Amino acid sequence: MLGGYYDQYVGYGPATAAPAILVIEENGEIRTELEILRHGARLQGQISADAENSVLTFSALIVDEEFGFDVQLTLK
Repeated sequence: MLGGYYDQYVGYGPATAAPAILVIEENGEIRTELEILRHGARLQGQISADAENSVLTFSALIVDEEFGFDVQLTLK
């Protein structure tokens, strides 16, 4: 989710991607086990899902660069 914009859309390639594992708990909570970005920066993220409205929200922060952003995906 984080690296897809730069990797695929902008075309910087897979070195800009940040692979992650999404874990959905039995109670519906989602947590992420994000990896370190390839250039060494630490990444923090939070994910939440609103199943009733088909919305997935993702907040990310590249800690070392103090750069963060929010993404909201809605199934149409």
